[in-house]
Amino acid sequence: MENKVTTTDTLPKIRLGSSGPMVSRFALGGMTFGAEANEATAHSLLDVFTAHGGNFIDTADNYNQGVSEQIIGKWGKKRGGFDDLILATKGRFSPPAGSYGASRRSIVRSVEASLKRLQVDAIDVYIIHGWDKDTELTETLSTLADLVHAGKILYTAWSNLSGWQLQKVVSTARAYGFPIPVSLQPQYSLLERGIEQEVLPCCIEEGIGITPWSPLGGGWLTGKYGADIRPTGSTGLGKIQTGV
Repeated sequence: MENKVTTTDTLPKIRLGSSGPMVSRFALGGMTFGAEANEATAHSLLDVFTAHGGNFIDTADNYNQGVSEQIIGKWGKKRGGFDDLILATKGRFSPPAGSYGASRRSIVRSVEASLKRLQVDAIDVYIIHGWDKDTELTETLSTLADLVHAGKILYTAWSNLSGWQLQKVVSTARAYGFPIPVSLQPQYSLLERGIEQEVLPCCIEEGIGITPWSPLGGGWLTGKYGADIRPTGSTGLGKIQTGV
């Protein structure tokens, strides 16, 4: 099913999944904010992105121990808020709040901490950063539902799920009347196409949007690396290659 695209801005907009918000086709990820990109650089990138019609900003509570969220929050306050933007963040791994996993305790603590760092009253798209085998899925989904009802998050989403895990999330949410995720964030690029086997067909069948991470293969597909130019530890890909 083809989503209708509007072109009132430089970057066209598309609905996130079948029931999510309207977002720019390109999102700006904040994983490097506070590490490779300092605050000034990050704010400049955010300025350029939004000036060209981008409205979808993605981060996570564990990106550089919460610094990414803090940087985005400061930028948002400086510009007068995020009312014209869609802000997504994630929780699941150990953030500065000191909690872990997808349990009720962890999610509530993580959401409250992210709200403070981002300086917002609600998170547009809240993403569970990965499967938690130690927590009952109904506990995770009911907690997300409570947070939606409380107005602290507006839409739910997941990241890094296999095909069966995603289908279980959708089927369980539907059975209990919990919010169905509007999107999934998997690794996907010309170098990593594993989701085409089961995950992507599940998303298409269930009307779930795809917001891939590392679409340029960590930089390999940009053309800036070659036999004589290798990734260094000062880059995200370099840290992976060197084990930093």
